[in-house]
Amino acid sequence: MARRLQTRLWSNPEVRLLVNWKAICAATLAVTALASTSATAGVLVDHSPEALGTAVGFNVGDGSGGQNFLVEFTLAQASWISGMDIYSLSGAGVGEATTIKIRQNGTDGLPALTNLFSLSSTISDVQTVAVGGTFVQREHTSFAPILLSSGTWWMGDSTTTDSGSWVSIAGGVQQPTDQVQLSGNTFDQCCIGSTFPSTFTPFPNIYALAYQVEGSAAEPVSEPPIGPVLAAICAGWIALRVRTKLYCPTPLHRALPGKSRPSGIIFTV
Repeated sequence: MARRLQTRLWSNPEVRLLVNWKAICAATLAVTALASTSATAGVLVDHSPEALGTAVGFNVGDGSGGQNFLVEFTLAQASWISGMDIYSLSGAGVGEATTIKIRQNGTDGLPALTNLFSLSSTISDVQTVAVGGTFVQREHTSFAPILLSSGTWWMGDSTTTDSGSWVSIAGGVQQPTDQVQLSGNTFDQCCIGSTFPSTFTPFPNIYALAYQVEGSAAEPVSEPPIGPVLAAICAGWIALRVRTKLYCPTPLHRALPGKSRPSGIIFTV
């Protein structure tokens, strides 16, 4: 009896469509979720002393409320930024509160006047590395991934308690123009020259700061992916069918002897 009822139900095209669409939707949603998984984060910008093969230079104070710094870097394509490493001789430890500042590129070779992002985080990892015979700390700060477009950006990592420091790389150009000094969130004017009139600039009179920017390149999309489209269609279709009654016109009095003739079976999806 049960088999005959099952056969009668399956012969109904609406029932078959319902079952098939549920299977298709489940598979589509699973594939879409898998495809949307982000790539493993790695080093996007490596301006570390290990990579450049240079020795350690100045060690400067780096606190978000006082003296702190922004460094300039360029992304070849849109990328998810999720971490930054800075190097320090008298650094902070794991759990130290930090502030990540990210600014767009402004005019005259300077960053924008205000932060696009100001993120509160903590140092999650500290590694001791040897650089030119000197041991320094590489301090890593992670944060929720932020999508940045291709182009030039400015970024800084400083301790919230103003107890941190940042190591520069010895050699090369002193006072490079791809890093600026801030006092809190405003440009800190540094003096060049001892005779009047002196020149003031936001570029600190130190060598290049050592850092790494971590994240992953965003996947290029040349056309709308079919997975999310199908997922949206499935979600809408399922929502439409919820609490909708599907009428099965197959009479069951033949399959159920002794029962009165029902008008049909009502299914709630």
